[in-house]
This record gives sequence, structure tokens and C-alpha cells, in this order.
Amino acid sequence: MPIGLVAIAGAALAACGSSPSSSPTTVKPSSSTPTTTHSTTSTTAAKKSSSTSSKLTQFAGDVAKESKATFKLTYKTFGTTPVTLTLEQLPPDQAFIETSSDSTFEMLYNGSKTYYCTLLSTGSVCEQYTSKSATPLSDLIDIYSGADELSAIRSWETYVTSGINGYKVSFSTATFGGQSSQCVTWSYQTTTVKYCVTKSGVLAYDAAGTGGKALEPVFELIGYSTSVPAPDFALPKGATVTTAS
Repeated sequence: MPIGLVAIAGAALAACGSSPSSSPTTVKPSSSTPTTTHSTTSTTAAKKSSSTSSKLTQFAGDVAKESKATFKLTYKTFGTTPVTLTLEQLPPDQAFIETSSDSTFEMLYNGSKTYYCTLLSTGSVCEQYTSKSATPLSDLIDIYSGADELSAIRSWETYVTSGINGYKVSFSTATFGGQSSQCVTWSYQTTTVKYCVTKSGVLAYDAAGTGGKALEPVFELIGYSTSVPAPDFALPKGATVTTAS
């Protein structure tokens, strides 16, 4: 996996306290078993829980929209090896591109075939994979497509409706890449995460704080367009294509 992507995946792993061998998830609450309260819940608390659950359900619904949307997104990442990431989608076609100061990597999916390409000054080399999940970019695709975040938000809903003690959740608004976004911040035990999503369901911001530390941004949307040229999903001109082993 390219160095920039390793750094991003590392930040995701740190946020959920997983080991490097597990699937990176930026959003899971602490892995320790939560405690359900057995005390009598007041009417006010019950209403607050119901309101929070409804907001999380709506937020999850917004995130789920991304899988069917058409867009070209540009993200900047944070950390020791920041890169620029571009995610293009014209269902069923997808392109995921990482660009750094000295290299470019991309994953292309045309509805039936998946390619992972390294773009070099001497020519491009592409490997054909059996599926998107088999490519070196699969973990990052789950993060930027909102799949990991959607899973986490739904787990938060379970925490709320089950009467779990100790969580904190708040909602806010912000603007990223010129797009108005709804944000949710979730805290449980020593982990805090924040996600923002646009009205069209595009993930706009991801931040995490573990071990009681303050939130630190992982990535942020800096460009958004619904104009997506079909040629962007074609293999690089003159690319050498092999089959991944």
C-alpha cells in the first residue's frame, strides 16, 4: 500500500483501537463492553434518547446516499505524510486516486472489472483484480465511501436505544469544499470521533481522538463537483496490464 494510504489507515486504526491486522475503521466506539443502566429512566431522559436516536438515523440515511450518487470529490489528508485523494463515481463506475509529490496510484472499477494502477513517468502499470475488496486500496475505499462510518453510526444508535451509560453525542453544521454539511460528534469512554456529511450524502470530514486526546482531523473535503467525465474511468493510455497473483 502507498505510504500516504498507510498513514491514513493508521489513523483510522488508532481511532478504534484495533490491531494493524484488523479492518481499519475510523468510527467504532471503544471495544470494551458498555454497561446498561438499570435505574428508572426519567421522561425527559427518554425523550432526549429518542431525539438523539432519530437524529442518528437521519444522519445514517444521509451517509447511505453516497453509494448511489454521482460526484467528483477531492480530499486533503492530515498527518506526517499528507496526500491529495480524489474519489469519482458515476454508478457503477468508480475511481479512487491518490496523488503525492512523487507518485500517483489509482483504483478503477468499471462495473465488472477492477484495476489498481501505478502511474509512472515511463508508463503506467495496472493489475487486474477479482474485486475492489482485493486491491491495496480496499480499506481506504470503505472509509471514504462512508461504509465504515455508516456501520459505526448504526452501532451508536444501538448504544442510545439500549440505554447505555457514558456516551456523549452532539450535532452541528459546517461547510467543506463549498458544501453545507451536517456533523455528529460521538464520545464514549476515551474515544471521540466526528463525522460531517453533505446533503447529498458525501462524507466531508473525519476526525478522531483516542486515549482522551483532543480531536485530530484525518481528512477533509476540499472540492466537490457533480460533473464526472466518463473517460476518467478508462485505463491510462498505453498502460501495461497484468493479472494480480
